[in-house]
Amino acid sequence: MATDLKFPRVTMPERRKEQPPTAAASSIPRVQGKLPWAEALQLVGHAALCVRDLHESERLHGAISIQAIRVDPSTRAITLLPPGKSCSFGGPFSAPDHCPLPLRRRDVMDLPTDANAARQRMADAGISFDPTWIDVYQLGTLLCRLGTGEPVSAYLSSPRTKAGVPHAIQTLIDRALGYPEDARFTEASQFLSALQQTLRDARGEGVPVGPAEGVGDGLPFASLGHFQIVARTGQGGMGDVYKGYDPALQRTVAIKVLPPELARQEDFVRRFRAEATAVARLTHPNVVQIYFVGEDQGHHFFAMQYVEGESLSEMLVRRGRLTPDQALPIVGQALAGLAAAHKQGIVHRDIKPANILLDRVNRRALLADFGLVKSVVAGTKMTATGIVLGTVDYLSPEQGRGQTVDARSDLYAIGVLLYHMLSGSLPFEADSPTAMIFQHVYEQPKPLHHVAPQVPEALCAIVHRLLAKSPADRHQTAEEVLSDIRA
Repeated sequence: MATDLKFPRVTMPERRKEQPPTAAASSIPRVQGKLPWAEALQLVGHAALCVRDLHESERLHGAISIQAIRVDPSTRAITLLPPGKSCSFGGPFSAPDHCPLPLRRRDVMDLPTDANAARQRMADAGISFDPTWIDVYQLGTLLCRLGTGEPVSAYLSSPRTKAGVPHAIQTLIDRALGYPEDARFTEASQFLSALQQTLRDARGEGVPVGPAEGVGDGLPFASLGHFQIVARTGQGGMGDVYKGYDPALQRTVAIKVLPPELARQEDFVRRFRAEATAVARLTHPNVVQIYFVGEDQGHHFFAMQYVEGESLSEMLVRRGRLTPDQALPIVGQALAGLAAAHKQGIVHRDIKPANILLDRVNRRALLADFGLVKSVVAGTKMTATGIVLGTVDYLSPEQGRGQTVDARSDLYAIGVLLYHMLSGSLPFEADSPTAMIFQHVYEQPKPLHHVAPQVPEALCAIVHRLLAKSPADRHQTAEEVLSDIRA
């Protein structure tokens, strides 16, 4: 790595009417996964350069996130979407990735992106810190999200998540977040300087700064079994996902490889193969088909149908929320897939937008990633080893209580999903996974018709029935939900 690291020029596009991103300016493709730390540092450095230039012109951004970054696929040039006229912070629905703690504890506050006007607004409210720190805080949460694949709430509350962050980068993130307060970065230029130094010292901290040795394009292997590995498409605690190619059948596949810490557990591997084989027998147009389960070079993996399109998560990032006419066909197809799975005694366990794929070729929604790893981890009592079972945003109350789950747990997650799609926000927001689980188990969401008055009352009633704390009070089958939706 060069001693004097310099970032490529990063541009801030002119303000324009909101349009969906095109192929020439798409958001980061691995929204649900994580990047190698060197890549995450480089990318956040690009964003920090834009922010520094904004601050020098007495402007704020206020909405720095993965979705605000665009990467040109042809030139690899990175841009940060321009700020709007104002941004909101505080209130019950403020997200830790967006809003610093001192503002989350307050009522909703709209801040202009003119820095001087924002300073005056904050001074009038009795807030002492400079509003430019909000952007530095968001740069810290962006680095955390890109490098760990987890929200900043997981970094702050989960020792396992934080343990996976090299010490030098922990210091960088902590100072951006304002921990400790007297060591907080107060300017984007300070954060940028420290980030550049961290990159220069990356090798000394043991941070991966280049591709895996002996394998082109940074891939850890060129093939698995008879499948050729083309590219890595996602990373996460439940395993890495690759785009592959089956030369025998001349088709593209998606390949999921189990994390090494799980693959070393014989009991886990045995149970996983049994459950994967059961899911492979499930054939339905709204379920991603599993083609093959195998092991090669010590890597346990399964190959499945490759879907050309985007996830529901990516659609929600672009659109914010959907109309009932847009949401119901997607949910209806997901329910059809669930009904087929439930008839075979298979519970998904991990319904969320990232696991609903929208096939742009065949124009249908498919359920992906049946919670194989999660179900086997739970069944083998391996949670004690520190295995994180994924997001708790869609967790059913019975999962939160540690009780046995059945098909009605998936229906609760469908209720959360519908609430999210129709309102643009989750029914529960919390600063930590523990607090989120508590809300799912004990608290009631804000009525959907209050946050999304355009949604018909009959549909609101369906959503709230799905969100019932007791499984007995929900719809009992996916077919029953489908019947109510069609009615």
